Amino acid sequence: KQWYQRRVAITAGISVSLTKKAPELIQSYHAGPVRGIAPCSYTHMAASMGADGTVRVFDYLRKHTLVRKKYKSGGSCILWPGRNVDSKCVTLIGGFSDGVIRVMTLDYAEQESEYELKISLQHALKPHKGEVTAMIIDDEGKTLVTGSKDDCTLFFFDITSNYLPIGFMKLEAPVTTMAWSNSSKRVLVGLSSGVVLEVECPDSGEVDSSVTYEIQPGSKINRYEFKSIGYKIKKAAHEMVKIKKEKSTDCRLCVDTTA
Repeated sequence: KQWYQRRVAITAGISVSLTKKAPELIQSYHAGPVRGIAPCSYTHMAASMGADGTVRVFDYLRKHTLVRKKYKSGGSCILWPGRNVDSKCVTLIGGFSDGVIRVMTLDYAEQESEYELKISLQHALKPHKGEVTAMIIDDEGKTLVTGSKDDCTLFFFDITSNYLPIGFMKLEAPVTTMAWSNSSKRVLVGLSSGVVLEVECPDSGEVDSSVTYEIQPGSKINRYEFKSIGYKIKKAAHEMVKIKKEKSTDCRLCVDTTA
């Protein structure tokens, strides 16, 4: 053992002692990129989703991780709904790389006469075939909208009915981001193609799901396509510089002729 200690000290430049304390874990983090962070609306806590499939809740004032839970598939986005969804603000909604949506709650578990925070799974839904790229909840806390990367779909859920599916729409390109329009009935959907869609959210019971959950867009979608005009601005600026140079050259020639 002594030889081993001297050998380590020589080759690695460290000392090993049997009398020193064992290493102590100070803090743990995601093993890879952080794919999303959602703050709590009423206290100094936030939830993070990692590509390693872990959901973590931490107190950012105390700089301390309160609880973590790991799932098999990688995480892609996360929401911490407000009191319009849950009066206690203990609900977390996570999107994953395999198209699964998990609804989780925070509660306390008794551990050796003490109470520790834990994450419990309430609902597991699989509306998409590919990675969940965006999730959003309306101002009234009644509708959850999710978007996907691979299957180009937009899915609607009724939160008040335990996240029962309302229906889905097929879009022309993968969803990258979402935001509510001025009205909580219409959601703005950004696509990877550069197109923005304004989609009217269906009400629960409005869609006839006896045959299929697919919603035919029809008049429910307004399409906005943005085109870059940067090259036109640069070309106009170049032409202005060219004209100014020509004018200054003409002025110098006039002065020389007069002299």
